[in-house]
Amino acid sequence: MRISRWLLGALLASGSAALAQQPDIVHFDIDAQHDARPISRFIYGVNQCDQVLNKTDAAFSKITFTRLGGNRLTAYNWTNNASNAGNDWHYQNDEFLVSSPQCKGLGDAPGEANVPLIEMAYRDHAATLLTIPMAGYVSADKEGDGDVRNSGANYLATRERQLIDAEFALNEGGGGRLDQSGEPLALTIQAGEKFPQDYQLEVTNPGGHSSRPTRNNAIYHLAGGLLKIQAYQFPIETNDITVQFFTRMPPQLYGAPSPMF
Repeated sequence: MRISRWLLGALLASGSAALAQQPDIVHFDIDAQHDARPISRFIYGVNQCDQVLNKTDAAFSKITFTRLGGNRLTAYNWTNNASNAGNDWHYQNDEFLVSSPQCKGLGDAPGEANVPLIEMAYRDHAATLLTIPMAGYVSADKEGDGDVRNSGANYLATRERQLIDAEFALNEGGGGRLDQSGEPLALTIQAGEKFPQDYQLEVTNPGGHSSRPTRNNAIYHLAGGLLKIQAYQFPIETNDITVQFFTRMPPQLYGAPSPMF
């Protein structure tokens, strides 16, 4: 049995070697008349062609399909042509799509990074596949100085300081009001902000032994202080803004002036 197994293995090995030395020849027969259908004209295309973007597209004037996409277009801001490089280059924002050597000659008008390819496709009756940002965020600036993921909560302060350097700011966080028919009546602007006031109560007392409790102790004194804070009524304070608000809004809401002013 051992001898027969050895002989069989040797025969198989020699047969495999012979097959390896004589590769099979595969023949295809093509019947051009069978089930013939037209080939879509859109299979002939080019992907993000630099020659198209830098205005030397003569060799590509016969293409029928073009594409412009990738990391740059995923977070492309068409209003200022800012884009983010993603993991292609340090996740930085910059103006690559309108200033790189591949894109020379482009201006900085809104949407300029997309215009040449779309115009070329329209001129030559080609279709265009264009990436439209839908991630919810786009590139805010073209600073190009590092990973925007590291900007943190102080993004505006570190990268767009000019946007927050102002004498005053308008905040629409005041909300709005509708009339009884649901029509907009007023959009209020927040003119002030609440500021917390913290108090720390600290009471000390000589105390005594728990076997001889006395009402003259720190816990009772602290409780009395808290009750006084509870009973305190803060006075109503007005300023020019609040006076104007309570003067003008009641007639709009209730048809009569406020009895307070």
